[in-house]
Amino acid sequence: MGNKQNTDNFENKNKILSKDFRQTFSRQSRDSVMENFPGSRNLTAVILNFIISKKFIRAAMIVLGCIFICASVPKILNPEKFAEIVFNYQILPDMWINIFAIVLPWLELVTGICLVFDFFAPGAVIVVNLLLMVFICVLFYDLARGIDVRCGCFSTDIHAGSANFFYIVRDMGFWIIGIFLFFNIVTKHH
Repeated sequence: MGNKQNTDNFENKNKILSKDFRQTFSRQSRDSVMENFPGSRNLTAVILNFIISKKFIRAAMIVLGCIFICASVPKILNPEKFAEIVFNYQILPDMWINIFAIVLPWLELVTGICLVFDFFAPGAVIVVNLLLMVFICVLFYDLARGIDVRCGCFSTDIHAGSANFFYIVRDMGFWIIGIFLFFNIVTKHH
C-alpha cells in the first residue's frame, strides 16, 4: 500500500513538472525572456535584412568582380608566363595550353567587369562560380598528386609561392561569395 501511494505521488509530481516544463519553454515564455534582452530580436532582423539588402549584394558583386579583374591583369600582360604555369599543372593536353592561357584571363576580365558594373550579372555570376569550382578542383587534384605548382591566380611569377591548402581555402572563400550571389541574383532573376 505504501508503494502504491509513493507511485501515485511520483506520477502527480511528474505531471506537475511536465506541465511547468512546457510552460517554461512555450513560445510565449521564450518571447518574454527575449524581451529581457532589448533589441536582440531586432538585431537579428537588422543583420539578416542587411545581408539580403541590395547594397550588400552590390558590394559583394564589386568585391568579387575586382578580385577577378585583379587576377586577370598579370595573365593578360604575360600570357607566355601564364602558359608555363598552366603547363606545370599537368592537366591540359599541350595543344590546349596556349589557347587556355590566352582565353582564361580575358574571360576573367570580362566577367569581373560585368560584376562590377552590374552588366549581364546573372551570366557573369554563373561563369564566376563555374571558374571558381574548376580552380578549386584543379588545386585539390594537384595537391593530392603531390605536384608542386605555382598558383598563378594573381601573379605569373614562376618563383612565387607554390599552390597549397591556403589557396584552396582562399578560393573557397571567393566561392562562398559567388554562391551567395548565385542565390541572390540568378535564382531570383528567373
